[in-house]
Amino acid sequence: DLAGHAVTCCTVVLDNRKLLFKLVERRAALRKLKLMARPGSKVVCADLDDMVKNSIRIPQWQRLLFLAPDAQKIKNHIDTLTEEIHKISRNVEEGEEFPVSEIFVTFETEHLHDKAWKALSLSREQRKQGISEVVQQEWQQGRMLCSIIWHILSCISPFSRCFFPKKLASSQLLFRRNHILYVDKSPTPSQIQWWALGVKDKERILRSVISFIIFVGATCAGASLVLFIHLNFDRLGFIVTPAVDVAIPWIVRNLLSSFEEHKTASSYQVSQYIKTAIFRIVNYAVLTPVMRSTTSIDSIYKLFIGMTFTQPALFLLDYIGNFYRHILGPRVVGDQQQMNLKFMGGGDYGLTERSTNLTKIFFLACWYSTIFPAGFYFGAMALLVQYAVDKYCLLRTFQPAPKLGKFLSKVTVTFYLVIIVLYFVNVTYTFAGFPHDDVCKDNTTVSEEYIGVKEVTTYQNETSAFTPSKAIVNDRDINYKFCSHFKIGHEYIWKIVNSKALGEWMFDSWMLDSQITAFEIMAILSRVFLFSGIIFVSGRWLVEYLKRKIHGSYAKSSGQLVDARFSNETTMAWFVPQIPKDGFDHKFVACDISGISAMHPSELLGWSSEASVESINLYYDFPSLSRCFSVVRHWPPPMESPWIENDTV
Repeated sequence: DLAGHAVTCCTVVLDNRKLLFKLVERRAALRKLKLMARPGSKVVCADLDDMVKNSIRIPQWQRLLFLAPDAQKIKNHIDTLTEEIHKISRNVEEGEEFPVSEIFVTFETEHLHDKAWKALSLSREQRKQGISEVVQQEWQQGRMLCSIIWHILSCISPFSRCFFPKKLASSQLLFRRNHILYVDKSPTPSQIQWWALGVKDKERILRSVISFIIFVGATCAGASLVLFIHLNFDRLGFIVTPAVDVAIPWIVRNLLSSFEEHKTASSYQVSQYIKTAIFRIVNYAVLTPVMRSTTSIDSIYKLFIGMTFTQPALFLLDYIGNFYRHILGPRVVGDQQQMNLKFMGGGDYGLTERSTNLTKIFFLACWYSTIFPAGFYFGAMALLVQYAVDKYCLLRTFQPAPKLGKFLSKVTVTFYLVIIVLYFVNVTYTFAGFPHDDVCKDNTTVSEEYIGVKEVTTYQNETSAFTPSKAIVNDRDINYKFCSHFKIGHEYIWKIVNSKALGEWMFDSWMLDSQITAFEIMAILSRVFLFSGIIFVSGRWLVEYLKRKIHGSYAKSSGQLVDARFSNETTMAWFVPQIPKDGFDHKFVACDISGISAMHPSELLGWSSEASVESINLYYDFPSLSRCFSVVRHWPPPMESPWIENDTV
């Protein structure tokens, strides 16, 4: 405990997601059965047989095509769910309990929060140690010399705690004087995905690995399709590439990411961003070998035009939102909530979709800049169009996005650094292959059979036609041979330190002396940027990992702490477990909130609804399951007493 009134609210979250999913599914089935009632009939949810009798008759063709549910099947599904819930209730009565997954503690002020976090902070590795290794002993508390050495090492090296790890000040900071707790700063309530808090780390990792494997397969299929279209139907390449660019992210967003389990919306968005960004980079970078053998400049030009206008045009059209608002919305009968859902905005385009678009534009401008320098201007135009469309859609089309932390922005910056490194390497490769005709001198003269006037056929890029012409071959002309400029340049970049290989390569090189000199400088810079980028990117994440492992979870706030009281805030959401469900304009409360003393209970949820808090709380569906729900307790501070705060822990 901290001196004075410190803790305002405490939420104990149980791992009861299986029960919650059944309760939410039962609510959804009851809603479907209620919507099937005949106009004017009285609906009593307690009498399911009567609801089935008073339901409208569904045409046979709709039932065969699964376009409309059957009332009797819905009633049977509700009975099955109810029996499974009663089975859980009987198991609880026999002594089965749900384990605690997380505990959220809300302090009255930021100062108290910071003091408690600093005092209780330990690394994850220290949780596995014994109490005697984590708690300071009495003989250690009086040693001033150890303290002085500790502060000196802290100023010199950030890894000083490898030798002098942080310890708890006393055994009173242990839970029940016998358990070591891992304490960390919680994300905002709107970020937390409450149903996934109890998922084990092994299951979460396994789901992520399976999802990534499926994603790799989808990416290979999409890249193969793009490659096939560009090889056989070059004129359709600028259409199929943006089309695949929209289809695969939709699969990632609606299928793969829903299969994974993430504790926060920020982690969920990062998972989507990594997959979508990798796909879009591969989708556009795979066109490079194709553009080497076809009309490259024309194909890249079409690619930039499609990138600039295709995605913003789809956002502006909002075909899904318009279909719901103008086709489905006016045809909803008998339920205002279902009609409201049709007018709640367009798709859920969070920061993931917009961040990947920016990453794609930046990558394409850098990747093709060596053969298409105008790509930087097209990229700037694409960013300007994207900004204007995003501003319009954020205000008029997109659904409200949850508040996210800085994790996504850190991952985005990492991708930008990788793209910059790839840019320098690609510039070197492209400069090595110039003029990209894969022709080298053979240093031998032509044979007699080739001397004379020969008929040749040339290909005109402007007209895409073959033109016959004549060529004169003299006896002093030299022979040319096929050589891969790209392959030779690749070998030179990585063997540049070998003087013998360098001399042999220069002798057979097609480059001019000035080009060789410039290429040497570019090759060295590319290697420097490549290794520097690898060290910087990996070191950036490694240092942060080691800091949390060695120093614990505590991180001093970059801003100034404020003295505002939590109890005086009327718009701040509380840590109340909630479960979303498609088909409802609100979330379902999944905990016991009877211990909350608040004038306006709806404000603590972070959102408002026409329904009362009691009607959307799953806690009241089955009174026998009261022990199976998470609990929120509230201790309002005495507002009339003076506020007391000091540094005592």
